[in-house]
Amino acid sequence: MSTREVTFENGFAFELLTKGDEFLGIGEVRYAGRKLCSSEFPWLFYIESEAGFRFDRFALKEVQSNGGQATIVFSSQGTWLPRIQEADAMGDARIKTRRKETPTAVFRWTFRPITEKICENSWTGLAMQLQYDCPGHAIHWALEDTTWEIGGAAEGCTLIQQDVSSFGPEQTAQLSSSFTTIERFTRGDGGNIDPNAWGGSFPMDMLPRCAGAAPLDFQAKGDMALCLFAEKPSLTRARLQKFAGENVIHYLDRPFFPLTEHAALPERKLLVYKHPKPLRRHEWRNLWLDCFTEVRSRIHANYGFKCEPPHPLVWAFLWNWELEMCGARWHDALFAALPEYKRLGIQPGLHPWRVEWHVERHDNQ
Repeated sequence: MSTREVTFENGFAFELLTKGDEFLGIGEVRYAGRKLCSSEFPWLFYIESEAGFRFDRFALKEVQSNGGQATIVFSSQGTWLPRIQEADAMGDARIKTRRKETPTAVFRWTFRPITEKICENSWTGLAMQLQYDCPGHAIHWALEDTTWEIGGAAEGCTLIQQDVSSFGPEQTAQLSSSFTTIERFTRGDGGNIDPNAWGGSFPMDMLPRCAGAAPLDFQAKGDMALCLFAEKPSLTRARLQKFAGENVIHYLDRPFFPLTEHAALPERKLLVYKHPKPLRRHEWRNLWLDCFTEVRSRIHANYGFKCEPPHPLVWAFLWNWELEMCGARWHDALFAALPEYKRLGIQPGLHPWRVEWHVERHDNQ
């Protein structure tokens, strides 16, 4: 295996991995000389066409440079894919017959250097986009597969994810760590949930960005923070996964788009922030919140939406057992506290119809 380095004026660089004419993917990615990922699992794509071919072995054609940006041009000779995604009326996978002639898909993977201001901090990075061209062989999804770990090792990387996965919103990876963002139900004994138990139900394998999966991926380690996102993700399903004993963190993104022979995947951005000294916990949390707010605002702007900051509320909805416990004068303590809540600027969130319904139930018992 041999490597070829591609560099950018903003301090980014990455390695192209090849074996003869075969393009194996992108290996190490570095910023200011520091690794952002391991080269153990090269950064690459997997594509399937609805005509019954898969594209997973690539030949490097050329690397084009234009105005500071770089485009990797590579091709793939399709191989037979007998079992395609589409199902028949019985729910079984559709089967495609082998063909005498096989298609050749051409890919253009473009990287351009960027610098962006998020709140008071400057982030340096790359904007990247993959284009697919294969007349007669339409696709409607692609799988991007890589790993990201600041310093080239997962151990010590702190991840922050606001999503519906079954692990905490902030965690620091260890070599022995094991986690996944696959949607799952955990099981426990006597109603007590065991967070480490793998249940028998996995409703969704890869959750949609901004609807289960986080709109961005974020990690921090030492004096550096890393952020990955697409401003126009459309329908993209994503998964993060860490296996015990592996010192890498797997990142998978699967964008969907209308069936086409000439696809352009959503542009993604990789941003890095370098702090003058090692980040403390409140600092990396603030950086994540800045990124989360900014990325969410950009995605919402595509649809004319504007983020509305939530206002603090006092919720006064009680269940029957609480009303029975508090008795007929359940509201005395709440009403006594309202002046202080008002002074603090908190708005009462009282729903009269719900309160009346519960009061009637209580009075009738």
